[in-house]
Amino acid sequence: MPRRVKRDTYNYTLRDGRKTVYHGITIDPDRRYKEHESSRKRFTMMTWGVPVSHDRALERERDHIEGYKNNQGRKPRYNKI
Repeated sequence: MPRRVKRDTYNYTLRDGRKTVYHGITIDPDRRYKEHESSRKRFTMMTWGVPVSHDRALERERDHIEGYKNNQGRKPRYNKI
């Protein structure tokens, strides 16, 4: 029987208006939203997708940041990696 992969990690994006300012992953979007809010990051919206495995979420996060960098010439404002 194949091993079941735990799908509990969300990819999310912070936006300031139409601009992407951060790509990240979390297992608790509501908690993470509050953490970003209290850190005084400037954003107007947070969106997230369906839960995936932690490994897949990390892969997607790297892909989103790299894609942004390739299109914009830099990483999103708050991504440091």
